[in-house]
Amino acid sequence: MNIFKNPIITNNKSLNEFIINRCNKDINEYNISLTSILKNLKKYYYYQDMFFFIIYKDGKLISLFNNGDTRKNKIFEIVKRNIKNLKNISNFFIPFYVADPYFYQNNDIPFFVEAKPGNKKGILYPDQNYYYISIENNYVTYDEFKSILKKYKCTDQKDKKNIIYFSGANTGADKHNIRMKLNEIINDEENDTIKNNYDINIDTKFVPMYDFCKFKYLLNLPGHQPWSYRMTKILLMNSLIFDVSVLQTYINDKNNIEDKNEKWIQFYSDYFKPGKDYVEIKYYWTEGLTSDMEVYNIYNKLNKLYKYYNENNQEYKKITKNATKKANDLNNEIFDKTFQYLIELFIQKTYKDNDNNTNNINKFINDLISLDKNYKVYNFNKLIKEIKINDIYIFHNTNITQLKSILKDGYLKSYSLLKKKPQNDEGNCLYNKNNFVYFSCTDKLFDKNIMSYVTLYFNSKLLYNKSFYFSTQ
Repeated sequence: MNIFKNPIITNNKSLNEFIINRCNKDINEYNISLTSILKNLKKYYYYQDMFFFIIYKDGKLISLFNNGDTRKNKIFEIVKRNIKNLKNISNFFIPFYVADPYFYQNNDIPFFVEAKPGNKKGILYPDQNYYYISIENNYVTYDEFKSILKKYKCTDQKDKKNIIYFSGANTGADKHNIRMKLNEIINDEENDTIKNNYDINIDTKFVPMYDFCKFKYLLNLPGHQPWSYRMTKILLMNSLIFDVSVLQTYINDKNNIEDKNEKWIQFYSDYFKPGKDYVEIKYYWTEGLTSDMEVYNIYNKLNKLYKYYNENNQEYKKITKNATKKANDLNNEIFDKTFQYLIELFIQKTYKDNDNNTNNINKFINDLISLDKNYKVYNFNKLIKEIKINDIYIFHNTNITQLKSILKDGYLKSYSLLKKKPQNDEGNCLYNKNNFVYFSCTDKLFDKNIMSYVTLYFNSKLLYNKSFYFSTQ
């Protein structure tokens, strides 16, 4: 992909222009100072579980600060796959901030973020939820989710229930408390005609996401933070979305305004326009001052909107048609190409801001690695280094056929056998479809010329003879 002149991520001209502008705007807000980044990482090291760095160094991928949020594993897999499609890349790093809140402590670290207030710095990227949508204990991609909706034919408006619908957990109860308070207001409604216009489920039952599109109106309510993964999916459903947008104000001990947030956005949020693709309800919230009773204003607006769009069906159809078309224009190929463009653009900016000094960048990468004693190193398809306290690893290169030949006398064990108590007669079992190769003993290992891409993994809990431990560390 040519990032210097007229990059083409999609043939949809307006979408392509939006993506390019989004990437450039976010990255160009930073001066990528290596000294400043390292200084701030050390200063805010307490928050390391929210940090996640992916480093490309000499053909290998290294991940730092792997503890904490499980989204880190998904992010890594997405980046790994997309880096494979880049050519002639130099050593680089990508800093992610993996948490729902904004990192208010410091905005000089050029973090890649899933969401942010519109008036704050941060490099938005197509988040992992486009690749890992949870459907009945399985993950599907955005494209696969679109296929599921078509399978169930639930986008047909003639079959939709004339109801305002929401289903979700009671998140945000300690902050905005919109979900539970709105549910209480509806339950207390004495007018059954109005009450029956709603179906709100808070922590009551699990509903598959594809069932949401059975309803004519869908609510998008904030959770712990004023953004959600939900919006990206319900835009596909040909239902009218009422999006409650929380505009936050924070005050200090003297009741003076300390910070104000514009509407929170994700990468493609601004591609969809309020009034054209969905209906926005603004909710002004001030920390420590806004009462839960203010949620009545949301409820009153919903009642008016419900009446209006039931009486103006053509406008309803126009908005839902716009949203559904735009949402279907997006696909996983576009997400991948967007990610690739972001990575290339960030690399370019990093080298430009540091005078193309490769030595300084390599030193910075080494300094980064030294901050994390539990880093992992990958060779794209295989894990090739992982440091832990209880497990010791050794790494060599060979292929499976060579290993079978070299170790045909029974030193090669499969993980499926080692998961249970090893038996003496299981020594001849060969490698199965595992990513790693496990050995039960090592006394004939080093007199062989082993050269390939297979990881030899030693775990003290699995070895027969626990006096044998080897490591490249």
